Amino acid sequence: MSDDGLINKGVIINRPVGIDRPGGLAVRGGRTFIVTGLHRSGTSLVASVLQQAGVFMGRQINDAVFEDEEMARS
Repeated sequence: MSDDGLINKGVIINRPVGIDRPGGLAVRGGRTFIVTGLHRSGTSLVASVLQQAGVFMGRQINDAVFEDEEMARS
């Protein structure tokens, strides 16, 4: 039996042609960052650093966990 399913093989890179931003602006070549992890693994810290660096996190952010509430409801 192989344990390959338990190995972190890196990141997912998504490079869409355009992204709609608040205010109706379209940005070509935008990137999507997805922060995932187990409970108490530091995902809120990583999301906080990304937000402080100016990465758009969503329109309705939960300040406790830096999660987009609108996307969480979907």
